[in-house]
Amino acid sequence: MTEVQPIRDYNAYNGRMELSMMDKLFFVDKVDTDLIVDFGCANAVLLKAIRTLKPTVRLVGYDIDPTMAGNGAPEFPVHSDWEYVKAAVKDSAHSTLVLSSVIHEVYHYGSKADIDAFWKKVFETGF
Repeated sequence: MTEVQPIRDYNAYNGRMELSMMDKLFFVDKVDTDLIVDFGCANAVLLKAIRTLKPTVRLVGYDIDPTMAGNGAPEFPVHSDWEYVKAAVKDSAHSTLVLSSVIHEVYHYGSKADIDAFWKKVFETGF
């Protein structure tokens, strides 16, 4: 694995991620859920778009990067603490995990331990 450079310009990074927003929303009308967790939510723009389509669904953003998590939206929580997400899932009857544009990020920016931790979160949380 090559050494990975950290994100240098968060605005440019988030702008590139927002380009395919309509494609990322393909699932919204296909899920019956009371909670949507966006894993790797960055600046929460996907959650903001979901809010317009599913105004009654509880939304939670998660990003391992505290700088990204700090760029969340006041209308729903964005965290870098997975324990918060686990508690939200436990309190939910039907939860949905969104991994839009994140798996390749984990493999690109993460170590082997980071990758293992990612999959553990995905499969052991109860979605």
